[in-house]
Amino acid sequence: MYLKTLQLRGFKSFASATTLEFEPGITCVVGPNGSGKSNVVDALAWVMGEQGVKTLRGGKMEDVIFAGTSTRGALGRAEVSLTIDNSDGALDIDYTEVTLTRTLFRNGGSEYAINGAQCRLLDIQDLLSDTGLGREMHVIVGQGQLDAVLRATPLDRRGFIEEAAGVLKHRKRKEKALRKLAGMQGNLLRLADLLSELNRQLGPLARQAKAAQRAQVLAATVRDSGMRLLADDLNTAQDQVRNHRESTKHRKELLQTSETELAAIRSTLAQREHAAALASPQSAAAGQTVASLLGQREQLRNLQTLATERLRHLGSAPVDDAIDLTQIRQQLERVKAQAETAKQQVTQARQTADESSLTKQVREQELRVAQLELTNYDKQTAAHRERIAQLTSQASAQRSRVETLTAEIDRLGVELRAAHERLELARTAATPDEPENQVLDAQLEASSQHLVELRSASKAAQAELSETQQETARAQARMAAARAKAQALELSLQHGHGDSAVLTEVDGVVGQVLGQFDAPDSLQVALESALAHLGSAVITSELTKAIEISRSEQAQDLGTATVLFPGKSAPRLEPELVTRALEALGDQQAGRLVEQVELASDLPWLAQLLEELLQDVIVVSTMQMATTLVTKEPRLTAVTMAGHVLSDGLVRLWTPLEAGPLRLRSELADAVEAQRELSAELETLELKSQAQGERVKECTAVLLDAQTEHEVLVGQTQERSREHARAAAVLENARQEVARTHTTIDQAQQRLAQAQQTLVQTADQLGAADQDFTPDQGRQDNLRQQILVLETGLEAARNAETEARVALRGLQEQFAGQTQRVSSTERTLHSQEQAVERAQQANRVRKRRAERAQSVLDQAEIALGLLEQSIQGALEARDRAQQLQQERDQEIMQLRERAEHLHQTVRANVDIVHGDELRLTVLEQQVEQYANKSIELYATDPAELVAGYGPHVPIVEPAGPQTAAAEDSDSGAEPQGDEQTVLLGYNRQEQEEIYARSKRKLATLGKINPLALEEFTALQERQEFLAAQLEDLRASRADLMSLVTDIDNRVEQAFSQAYADTAAQFTKVFARLFPGGHGQLTLDDPENPLTSGIDIEAKPAGKKVKRLSLLSGGERSLTAIAFLVAIFLARPSPFYVMDEVEAALDDVNLGRLLAVFEELRQNSQLIVISHQKRTMQISDALYGVTMAGDGISTVISQRLEPRNLEGTEPVGEVAV
Repeated sequence: MYLKTLQLRGFKSFASATTLEFEPGITCVVGPNGSGKSNVVDALAWVMGEQGVKTLRGGKMEDVIFAGTSTRGALGRAEVSLTIDNSDGALDIDYTEVTLTRTLFRNGGSEYAINGAQCRLLDIQDLLSDTGLGREMHVIVGQGQLDAVLRATPLDRRGFIEEAAGVLKHRKRKEKALRKLAGMQGNLLRLADLLSELNRQLGPLARQAKAAQRAQVLAATVRDSGMRLLADDLNTAQDQVRNHRESTKHRKELLQTSETELAAIRSTLAQREHAAALASPQSAAAGQTVASLLGQREQLRNLQTLATERLRHLGSAPVDDAIDLTQIRQQLERVKAQAETAKQQVTQARQTADESSLTKQVREQELRVAQLELTNYDKQTAAHRERIAQLTSQASAQRSRVETLTAEIDRLGVELRAAHERLELARTAATPDEPENQVLDAQLEASSQHLVELRSASKAAQAELSETQQETARAQARMAAARAKAQALELSLQHGHGDSAVLTEVDGVVGQVLGQFDAPDSLQVALESALAHLGSAVITSELTKAIEISRSEQAQDLGTATVLFPGKSAPRLEPELVTRALEALGDQQAGRLVEQVELASDLPWLAQLLEELLQDVIVVSTMQMATTLVTKEPRLTAVTMAGHVLSDGLVRLWTPLEAGPLRLRSELADAVEAQRELSAELETLELKSQAQGERVKECTAVLLDAQTEHEVLVGQTQERSREHARAAAVLENARQEVARTHTTIDQAQQRLAQAQQTLVQTADQLGAADQDFTPDQGRQDNLRQQILVLETGLEAARNAETEARVALRGLQEQFAGQTQRVSSTERTLHSQEQAVERAQQANRVRKRRAERAQSVLDQAEIALGLLEQSIQGALEARDRAQQLQQERDQEIMQLRERAEHLHQTVRANVDIVHGDELRLTVLEQQVEQYANKSIELYATDPAELVAGYGPHVPIVEPAGPQTAAAEDSDSGAEPQGDEQTVLLGYNRQEQEEIYARSKRKLATLGKINPLALEEFTALQERQEFLAAQLEDLRASRADLMSLVTDIDNRVEQAFSQAYADTAAQFTKVFARLFPGGHGQLTLDDPENPLTSGIDIEAKPAGKKVKRLSLLSGGERSLTAIAFLVAIFLARPSPFYVMDEVEAALDDVNLGRLLAVFEELRQNSQLIVISHQKRTMQISDALYGVTMAGDGISTVISQRLEPRNLEGTEPVGEVAV
């Protein structure tokens, strides 16, 4: 695998599309400073996923986009594509060539692609991680990175090796697992809190569930008694409805009879009233005729009296009329004669007109009578026809109803037979198969028992596993505490005790004084107190070294430092002196301190030095013993077990503020021992947990199988119960269907009988109607002919009246003209001879009046005779008409009284029927209310309610006196299946008492949570589920811990191997780069390879320095190169990129580095940015990067032949 091509578009100074084709071996990129060579390195790092802006030598990521120059504007994006030859399959992808593309837009958006397919940055990092390429990018050595390697912390150096070893992905897996563990810990805490909360809620909810169960029992009792009471009410109401219907039916029949009789009487009354109405005008006319004749007679008598009186008056002496007025009188006579003639004509014409008017009135009266008679006859005919049609329609409807009911009864008979067949089939299906049921019940009971046993075993196994996991967690916590304590103690020991501990790193220092003793726990305080400040002093072998140490930088930084070295032997105390003093003291625990401790070093001079320090120190038990010893022998120094020191002229009480090195070392040993014990305990617990886990899995598997089998049996049992229930329901439905069919047939037969009876009654009424009235068409035609003749006569009378009226008006006008002429003549006579004329006129008037009065008197006498005869005839006719009218009125009165009586009877019966109907409606509404109440309160059909809870249904009660106790109990326990029962009759009072008592008890329970049972069950299931989830989380946590352990083992193994190989290669490479020098890699914590950092020790030839900061610039660069090359050789990568790494090297060191490059070229591809000619000479291809005045980088390439390394003519030159 090697880099094949690199294509840049808009990346930094490469504004135009630029393609660099690399070759296996060494490719050297050269060019002036600032031309953009390092941008090639940045492009390689950027396309492989580099996210550090500072690594790319920028301030923000968009700085990688071409920013523009004075001649070319800025671009909107940067894109780099890197093509890798994957012929050897080093990359885990099925392509021989892999092209990685990264694009950045100026608005901040970015895209990644692998072979043109969009992907994530993580995908590119995962793809490259298996080849040793990671986020540290140790294969790309940029400018200044060599010094960064030297300044790196030990852990940073460790990261280079881990990246080369390919363990970063394992680190990521571990980090992911640890994040999951951290998140899981929160889930565990939340689950524990939830379980605690659920356990707290289960208690009150259980009580609520118990109350709800008790409420359910009471509610069931209330429901049962309420349904029985409602069924009783409904049954009673239905009986009342049936009784009222029969009573109402009888009332309606009576009402119908009364209405029929009333209709007949009203018909007769109407006929009589009609006849009376026809005769009433005749009687009235007779009365009017008599009245008119009497009035005329009175008028004639008055006229006769007036005429007699006028004759008497006119019979006196006439006026003198001697004057001759013959001509005038003659003329006047002629005029008057003409006027009289006109008057007579007017009178005659008026009489003719009156006669014509009277004739017209008579014709009109006759026409009205005829028309009324015809109208009445037509009404009777129409009423008869309507009655016949109505009765015929009713008869037809009744016949159709009879036929329909007959067909319905036939159909119901067929349905009844089919219902009986279904009833037999349902009865057969409802008969249970007892042997099969017994076998299934036995299997179910055995399965339930086995399932209970398996659940108990599973819970026990889970409890044991949980307890073991808890013990493991506690042991792990103790292990972590012990490890932390050991690390803290070890850190304290590494840094020493006191400020002079830093001097232990100076050459020639053996160690601190206290670090050279191994003392038992009881003497550690005494030893530290006896040595006092000398315990933190450092030891060296000679005076010159002690002086060097005191002049070292560390000592100068301390300001004050104590260094011990062997001097001249001090005078030793006589052993007998010490022995006598101890014998005189009498303390069994007293003795020389130096004899009771052991030296950690076997150096003779060091042992002598330490023995001289403690030769006069005696350990005693108490301060009193110390006082006695020093008093008897002042040359000795006494120290107690508590650390108090007493000598001649000195008393020092010991109050240590912190533990000393001895105690720290002892505590460290105890902590290490505790770690070993806890580790063994953890291994035992893990083995036990694994075994228990396997057992839990086995129990769970067996339990699941048993649950499956049990569920199958339960399903079969439930299916059997459902089938039996369905068969019973079908049987009950079949029975109800048969009963309903019987009831329907009976009702249909009753309706058929009623319909047949109604049909017979209708036929009888039709026959009676035909007999009551027979239409006479001849009479009707005669009446119409008579009306036609009367209409013709009436028209002729009207015409005659009109003509007479016209003639009368003409004669009246002529008479008026004659009268005016007479007046004119009279005025003339009056003007000539007033006196004569008045006399003559008066005589004439008297004469005429007398004559007229006599004529009137004669005519009146004749008229009175005739009128008397007419009055007598009219009186007789009137009396006869009045007698007939009285007889008709009396009959009509009797008929009206009978009709009124029947009408009152009908009204009373109608009111009674209406009341019955209202009562029936109320009862039906009551039945409907009860039915609705049955549906609304109990969701039960009314018929089913009466059938199942009616008064005829016995009440099933448990036998014995425990019924009341069970009813009063609050346990809510269900009755046992084999409890004996008795059947009791219905007693409404008892049921009302049971209903009221249960309602009161239900009310005393207070507010009930109806969902308590479901909530309790759900909460209990949730509690069990959460408990199971908690166990699963603990198991998952254990699995993650195991995964972390496996990852740590793998990382430790991979790192250990890579570190060993890198350390070996570093020693070799350092020796090659620094002939005669020595370099090595060391772990700063060898006991913890997972966390230990890496230190670099470099000693060039002839130098004793160990600190890298003391090396020269070139040496530092070579050391960093040696470290990186060691990594390259230990874990080769497909390619390496180096940016001016040899810039600080002289020619000799450059040659050594080039030799290393030659070695790297054997297995890897090298891309080197350089200014060195010798580096160019060993390269296989050259790329020259230039930049003109426009600020845009361009590239030219040159492939070199192995035989022409000194710069032949270019084979080809391409400017891109």
